[in-house]
Amino acid sequence: MRNRMSGGVRGRRRKPPPTRSHRSLSKPDRIKAVIDNKVGKITKKEIMELCPDISRVTVERTLTDLVKSGHIAKVGAGPSTGYVRI
Repeated sequence: MRNRMSGGVRGRRRKPPPTRSHRSLSKPDRIKAVIDNKVGKITKKEIMELCPDISRVTVERTLTDLVKSGHIAKVGAGPSTGYVRI
């Protein structure tokens, strides 16, 4: 019988790693790809639901950079803010 004080945790399993197919892109590039594949307006919330491993701060920073660079335009204000490709 194993000693329970051996330091191991019984019954806990690690989550499988996420698929690596999209990992070749940086997080900002993944956000840009999500926007490029969307027809019409997309919200920050939608981006965060499609990329749950990317933090809110990274999404906000990337959206700001894309607006400044002219890749997307900000539409609306407040909770209904959306972004569209130009």
